[in-house]
Amino acid sequence: MAGELPKTVFNISSLVTFAINSNEIAGSLPADLCYLLPMLKAIGFGVNQFTGEIPSSLPRCESLRVIALPVNEFIGIIPKDIGNLSMIEEVYIAANQLTGTIPNSLSNSSKITSLDLGFNMLTGNVPTFLGELTYLQSLALGPNLLTNEPSLGLSFLTSLTNCRSLNILEIGSNRLHGVLPNSVGNLSASLALLGAAGCQINGMIPSEIGNLSNLVTLDLGNNDLTGSFPVTIGEL
Repeated sequence: MAGELPKTVFNISSLVTFAINSNEIAGSLPADLCYLLPMLKAIGFGVNQFTGEIPSSLPRCESLRVIALPVNEFIGIIPKDIGNLSMIEEVYIAANQLTGTIPNSLSNSSKITSLDLGFNMLTGNVPTFLGELTYLQSLALGPNLLTNEPSLGLSFLTSLTNCRSLNILEIGSNRLHGVLPNSVGNLSASLALLGAAGCQINGMIPSEIGNLSNLVTLDLGNNDLTGSFPVTIGEL
């Protein structure tokens, strides 16, 4: 399926699930998408050729649980009120051309389990409020242009120790710097992937990382790490 979506599809006000992933659909989405389709619970427009901005009206779809818009050509910022979707569980908007910061409103997304913002051009500090999203299972923030407050180092990793179901954490290829905190060993016991390559991380790998007993993938390549590998890693 190719071409643009016919405008008539936005007249189906009773639509609950709208999934057209992996096609060649182009054009932009109407800014008033969620005024037209207010009953939506799931949007699946991934792997297409959509352009323009992500509709600012998304928070009007109060029942939205899934937003899947990866691998398109969306530009602009993530809608600042996206976190006001009280039912949202999964957000996939990776591999677009999004700019701006991670919206503060996401701190309200208490039910979210998956948040994938990678492969964009997002800037600003990685927010510590991500640690308040205690149902998170997967968090992917890289690659982007995200930074961290020099005086706080990588303290956002400490905040993520509150996410006891986290099994995927990908922060690689961002403009981070600092030392891995000992608290990295207090991340979820179910963590299977920890990706922090290309982040200008310095210092030594803390021995506490050996506490991550279910780790399958550990990627700390292309950093400025010093010292020897902690023997505790051999216990994983």
